[in-house]
Amino acid sequence: MPESQKRQIAYKVRIKDILNGKYIKEEGWKPNYVAAEDGRNISRINLIGVIVDKQFEFEKGVLVIDDGSGKIMIRSFDDNNKLNDLNIGEAVLIIGRPREYNNEMFIMPEIIKKIKNDKWIDFRRLELEKNDGNHKIEKIPGNYLMEEIKEEREKSPSEKIFDLIRKLDLGNGAEFDEVVNMSNIKEAEKIINNLLIEGEIFQNKPGRLKVLE
Repeated sequence: MPESQKRQIAYKVRIKDILNGKYIKEEGWKPNYVAAEDGRNISRINLIGVIVDKQFEFEKGVLVIDDGSGKIMIRSFDDNNKLNDLNIGEAVLIIGRPREYNNEMFIMPEIIKKIKNDKWIDFRRLELEKNDGNHKIEKIPGNYLMEEIKEEREKSPSEKIFDLIRKLDLGNGAEFDEVVNMSNIKEAEKIINNLLIEGEIFQNKPGRLKVLE
């Protein structure tokens, strides 16, 4: 698999790292990314925060997350929108991709999970401060939270389509109609079109789809 097609690292970040960075749009199959002030090029993020607002757009939930360093919006384009089941005041872990629309940064989630133990928020803050050299952590607990995510995670319709495109793409892209027919997802065409608009996938040729990694 070419280097540009490998799955990108989900960097542990603060919201301010994304908001203070510069959003860079790439061409072809290279992923768009945020050029952070610390020199990292961040195309996937891993953040923990608290839901401080919930809105609805086209019958889908849109969340606002606060991690103490800033606030950012979380948007999902899946019809089976898991954001609808989340509520203000709940802590969540999010893995996803930073995106920009009308000069406003937001996150398109791949994984979003409620955090039952609020101590994970404090630990993440200390962990990131340690990386800045501002704080010392005496003992780092085992990563039980990520193990729990691996065990319980259910793929979203978008991720199922991602996987199917990868599977059907033998180098020349996956055929649009074949992806739709094999996905068994009712709104597959709509999801694909949304992903094309957001730049998550692209057409290397008319009717042929590739995933941005």
